[in-house]
Amino acid sequence: MRIGIAISVYDKFDELKLLIDMIRSWDGEYEIGVCCNHKDGLPAELKSRIDYYIPGRNFPFKKSSTREGTFFWNQDDNYMIRVRAADCVRRACRLMTEHSNCSWIVHVHSDAWFMHEEGLKKFIDDCQNQECLVACRGTGIDTVWKPMGSTSAYGQSDDHFFAFHREFAMGISLWDYRPEDLLMRKYSVHGLLMTIFAVKAGLSNVWYYKKLEDCLNCYEEPLVDNEAKPCVFDPEYGFLHIHRGSFPNGWGKSLQAHFMLRYAGIMHPTSWHDFIQAHYHEGIQFFIRERNAELNLVLKYLLFPKNILKKTRITYKEALIKRATVLTPLQNIKKRLMKWVDSKIFPKRDTLAYYTELNKDIDYDWTKVWNNYE
Repeated sequence: MRIGIAISVYDKFDELKLLIDMIRSWDGEYEIGVCCNHKDGLPAELKSRIDYYIPGRNFPFKKSSTREGTFFWNQDDNYMIRVRAADCVRRACRLMTEHSNCSWIVHVHSDAWFMHEEGLKKFIDDCQNQECLVACRGTGIDTVWKPMGSTSAYGQSDDHFFAFHREFAMGISLWDYRPEDLLMRKYSVHGLLMTIFAVKAGLSNVWYYKKLEDCLNCYEEPLVDNEAKPCVFDPEYGFLHIHRGSFPNGWGKSLQAHFMLRYAGIMHPTSWHDFIQAHYHEGIQFFIRERNAELNLVLKYLLFPKNILKKTRITYKEALIKRATVLTPLQNIKKRLMKWVDSKIFPKRDTLAYYTELNKDIDYDWTKVWNNYE
């Protein structure tokens, strides 16, 4: 069975090369399609090593002042980045849907890597065993009760490591839409994807195969902040995403090298061996933990809430501290009060359990598919 890998990328070309090298080192039949929305397009050296390519649409965007690159304090500034990212994902998936000869297609960004072929094969086997047509992971669907969030319509689907059946996607024109039509000042790419899956594919065809809290963070401990940044590792399938921009210079590469050495085995390609040799640092997890502890002391003094302290996005925390003024503690008290009021007006509910009870007399309802992740 042919498996397709749809990749969206802006300018992380060194990470894209490592991802392609790993896929091309495998014995199975794989096709690779890339959408690159950089103004100069994909470098020729990389283009020659993939099967399909399409340039992204040229949306003008403002560059972020933070090291994280795609983070903005103002959601108006964040809007165009969201549209660009969502459209690049859409075009990569549509490219593979319309032109590849694959049965299943998995989407990743260039900084999301497969540690080994066996994990990807197991993932696709599990998709078929669940008899789903779309498979995704994320923070869940409980945000449907939270109108102030950016993923409230149908919850959230991570834009890394989701899969779909190619013929099914072709038949329902899954990737025929325009992100700018979907109010992306409010909705993130994660909220948009879940909306597309719910409306076009139908929740009864979607297997929500994992919550992020079931994955590991940069310390290889259960993830507690429910965020894809800076690091999410799924040991069951060998799926790794590390956002280098969330760490000081060099730390992101060192963390990647740590996971590569620990989980990719001895059959990884030469470029992976060279990368490990150049960037591996035995104490990288200790350095990250220590720096986070230092920053959390300052953030506590500034009265930032626990959900901020739980994060491991070092550069984000540094940006918060750099931006702080004498008014920051008062602003955080206000935010905490608003969050408390929000929790009372819109209490968190177990959406799956709620609809399982509502749909108990409906045959083949969506909750029977989703419930399989537990």
